[in-house]
Amino acid sequence: MEGGPLILLLGGAVIGNVGFWLYTTTLGWLTIRLTDGSAPAAALAAAGVIGVEIELVPQEVAAAITKHVKILTFSMGSGPDCDGQVVFTADLLGTNTGHYPRHSKTYVRLFDQARDALTRYREEVTSGAFPTEGHSVHIAPDQFARFAAELEQRPVPA
Repeated sequence: MEGGPLILLLGGAVIGNVGFWLYTTTLGWLTIRLTDGSAPAAALAAAGVIGVEIELVPQEVAAAITKHVKILTFSMGSGPDCDGQVVFTADLLGTNTGHYPRHSKTYVRLFDQARDALTRYREEVTSGAFPTEGHSVHIAPDQFARFAAELEQRPVPA
């Protein structure tokens, strides 16, 4: 809940995190050690968060926490029994080149598609296949003549 205490004091909404990350945070008078997700989720709810991300906690534990607390729960690799699911957009869209965690799902490989599209673009520009006549706009001859005449009257920039 880094930054969370101040946001709560200012009346903002905060989503807590329990599970995978092991750290301690202090909320005014309350110190919360975020480890396995059970007691910390209830403590976060008591502190005023509107929800909690339950990250890489066993599915059975996440389901029990969801039934126990009266705030929204979001699973990140903790099974289907939470109120919602979290997958990073980069994983979902396949926009990174690194590791994809086993608890995420990639629906499309946009990185590969973007790389392929940019490669084809470079090849077409280099070979002269792009742009074609259909990709260009033109000006009427009389309008171009006026433009060219005006351009000739202007000094050449240094």
